[in-house]
Amino acid sequence: MKGYIDYMDNVTVSEQLHTKIMTGLKHKPVRRSLPFRRYAAACACAAIAFVVLWVSVLSGPSGYVSDEALVFNQAKHSPALATKRHIPGYFQEELSQETTQNLLGDAWDFLRDSGYTITATAGFTGDGTLDGITVLSTSKGNQQIRVMIAGNALTVDRQLFARDPLISKGFGPSIMAGHWVDPSDANKGIYFAAFQLNGTDFYIETTSHKDADEEVTKLVNKLLATANTDLSGIAPSHIPEWREDELTIAQAQADPNFGAYVPVKTLPGLAFESAMRIVGQSQDELRVSYHSGMKYASLVISRLSAEDASRVVDPSKPETYDLRLYPIPRASTVPAELSEIVGNPIFKLEDLTLALVEARAYTLNEAGDDNTGYRMSFSVLYGDVVVRLDVKGAQPGDVLEMLKSLGQ
Repeated sequence: MKGYIDYMDNVTVSEQLHTKIMTGLKHKPVRRSLPFRRYAAACACAAIAFVVLWVSVLSGPSGYVSDEALVFNQAKHSPALATKRHIPGYFQEELSQETTQNLLGDAWDFLRDSGYTITATAGFTGDGTLDGITVLSTSKGNQQIRVMIAGNALTVDRQLFARDPLISKGFGPSIMAGHWVDPSDANKGIYFAAFQLNGTDFYIETTSHKDADEEVTKLVNKLLATANTDLSGIAPSHIPEWREDELTIAQAQADPNFGAYVPVKTLPGLAFESAMRIVGQSQDELRVSYHSGMKYASLVISRLSAEDASRVVDPSKPETYDLRLYPIPRASTVPAELSEIVGNPIFKLEDLTLALVEARAYTLNEAGDDNTGYRMSFSVLYGDVVVRLDVKGAQPGDVLEMLKSLGQ
């Protein structure tokens, strides 16, 4: 029984549901007497199920509707959906307002009337097949709701929860709902829910706020009642060029755009492993990797983007790049406003010195690891070309020499 009580402590139920449950228990229906021994165990199990999952379901011509609240199970960490995977040739297109309204049904009006600005983007594989749709709604106060819709694979892993989660079953489809609190800030977290309707998967997520649980419940109801699950009409206006070509080291060095930034002489002790030329809607890069045992070096060579430009550092401002200022774990020592730039600063080639490279070098004492060199991660700007370097098991002087030789 203690295990059951501990389990129930991880479930949150709305005040509305609590009131209806207690009302239902007080107004007991007239029952016929039953032989006690034969039915005692069944009645006990039914009582537990009644308290936890009792809901009233209304179904209309437009779909499923429920006036009950979702059961939000406590999650151990933020969900990692199965959609987070590499998709060859992946590209996106923004959907029109008309298409988005048709897709969301009454959920569109609910979000708009709640003060949200709504945008929707469809993602496609390289051959133009729809992979999924993301609807992002942002309020004036930067409150965000994300709705993801896909043909499949939008599943929430049960291992996300400390105990086997309770499923909200009174809504038509079974719904997996949860609540995660950021361990570093109790005021931050998310409420989320996932379900399948007519073979189409839905995932809803909102950042935590006072009425987040009610908001998710209402949005789920709107989607269940009026969402359009027929995604067959959503197709790209055009399919952009894409390719992912494996190259030899000679082919990588001969690439007309980025070959000059592939080292002729790599770091001591490392051997060429692989090279990949990637072209797509949002990618145009050459990747080259080297390794030896636990040591490695990888380079990602691309054109300077607007996002990259915001991370070009001034050597006179060590707080933007010097890792010696931020002890591990850096997630708790690097200021939030500097996390992006400290994570991957970009040095101009003309500014690059041994002191800057050493500011990015560090070691970790890991069991069974090869700690004969340093780890480093940063980028260098050569005109309009950016070379990102990730290294393990190297010396700062060797890294500087290799980087200075590029672009000749």
